[in-house]
Amino acid sequence: ENDTAYTPFRFSEGQRKNDNIISGATWIALDVDDSDVSIYEMHDILDGINHHICTTSDSANIYKFRVVIEFNNIVDLEPREWKAFGVAFSEELGITVDPATFTKSQIMFGYKGSTVLSSTNEEPYDISGCVKAAASRVAEAFTKKKPPTRTQISAMKDDPMTTFAYAFSAEDG
Repeated sequence: ENDTAYTPFRFSEGQRKNDNIISGATWIALDVDDSDVSIYEMHDILDGINHHICTTSDSANIYKFRVVIEFNNIVDLEPREWKAFGVAFSEELGITVDPATFTKSQIMFGYKGSTVLSSTNEEPYDISGCVKAAASRVAEAFTKKKPPTRTQISAMKDDPMTTFAYAFSAEDG
C-alpha cells in the first residue's frame, strides 16, 4: 500500500553497515532482476513455503521481482558466510539473484502499486542444507590454492634452481 524499505536485520544506532548488525535473520529477501519465470510461476514453484513475491519499481514487469522467504531457524552468520549462504540458497531454489542481495547491510525497496503474491499458511523453508553448504564454501575458499602474484612469479624466475628444484634433483630416467 505504501513505498517502503526493508531488511531482514536490525542495526545498532540506526546505522546500516555490516559492523552494526545486531540480529540474525528469520527470512531472506532475494532481488531477481531478469527471470525466465514470472512472479506467478515463481509463486507456484514456491508452493508449500511461506513467502511473498512482489514486482519492483516497474509493476508491469512480472519478470523482475523480489522474493521474501521465511526460514525455519534464525540464521546468524558472518558477512562472508551470509554471502555464501545466499548463493547456496538461491542455487537450491534455482533462482538467479542479483549478487548485491547477499550483502548483509543491503536493504530492499517496496513500491506502492506493486503486484504482491503471498503464501503465509505454509511452512518456513528448512535452511539447514544451505547453512552447511555455506560453511563448506567458506572453508574451501581458505584452502583453495591461489596462483602466484606477479611479484612472486618474478622472484621465482630470478631463482630457477629453487623454483625448478624438483627437475634439477630428479633421478635419471
